[in-house]
Amino acid sequence: MFTHACAPFVHTCAALLTHVRVQRSCASPVAETVVEKLVELCSLDVGHVSAGAACTLRDVLRKHVVLRALVSPVLCGCLKFIEDGEGRAAIIWMLGEVGEVVTEAPYVLEKVVDAWEDQPAIVKLSLLTTCMRLFFKRPGEMQNILGKALTRGVGDVGDQDLHDRALYYYRLLQVRPSEASCVVCGRKLGSDGAWLTGSPNPLYSPPPRRAALATPRASLAACRL
Repeated sequence: MFTHACAPFVHTCAALLTHVRVQRSCASPVAETVVEKLVELCSLDVGHVSAGAACTLRDVLRKHVVLRALVSPVLCGCLKFIEDGEGRAAIIWMLGEVGEVVTEAPYVLEKVVDAWEDQPAIVKLSLLTTCMRLFFKRPGEMQNILGKALTRGVGDVGDQDLHDRALYYYRLLQVRPSEASCVVCGRKLGSDGAWLTGSPNPLYSPPPRRAALATPRASLAACRL
């Protein structure tokens, strides 16, 4: 049985699993087994255990987007019982990464946006970025949610970092919407206009010199403060 006294041990084990995971190739059966075990830990509904596993999965997904099929099914469910701020922020970040294949992602995020005042700063910051990222993937469903998130972020004068990020995103959408998708998503579009699955994450690869990305301009008009 896990208790809060086990929290440091659990976080250490999760960190070691991450180290094993990132040293393996994406096709390694051992590496996939490690991720599956992390998903099990994330789904345990034990606060500090689930939160630690969520943070570890986020770090893995940053480098190996091809493993999203293993992670995406549990994200919305985990967000319902993880209370730790860093753990919730990790789940929300992953929803931005794989939200195009998670049907209920926009509606789960909307509930978090509606409870804005109850969220810690780390969750709000993650929420702003995730809403932006998912907007470029599912504009029709995210335009109103993004508008609410930006409004609340700009109006949150109690946290300067949060206020500045929300204002930056809003102005970027107004002035240079075609570059906003590159800033927050860091992904390339295929010739058919679809996001390229498994394209390198900018944290692990050099950014392109020039990004010419299509932007759903018609939907940007709905993101008004």
